[in-house]
Amino acid sequence: MTDQGFGYLAILDVEGSGRPTSIAAYLQSARGPVQGVIWNVPLRRWTFRPSIVAKFLFDDDYEDRGPAIGRDEADALAAELGTRLPTEAELRAICADGLSRWDRKKDPDGLFID
Repeated sequence: MTDQGFGYLAILDVEGSGRPTSIAAYLQSARGPVQGVIWNVPLRRWTFRPSIVAKFLFDDDYEDRGPAIGRDEADALAAELGTRLPTEAELRAICADGLSRWDRKKDPDGLFID
């Protein structure tokens, strides 16, 4: 597997209405685990949260709540949610920063970017 561009997921509400409440971006790499960035609604910032994004990708209990969407749809959804979807270069930087912290702390959760 080689690195591809980012994939995007619309994160749907837990009540099952089908309403998107967040967005996730992920990068699968031949060199390591899935890298994931999600729009953290309560904090209103993009966060490096690979463990959460992986649930929407690989856990059967979550797969219906994270349908794949294209970049254009993700841009539009971000605007609806009151944010801007980071560029792929910005997403890569968020992931690189998160991975370096993860390596030092062994805890990827709770890492933020402004």
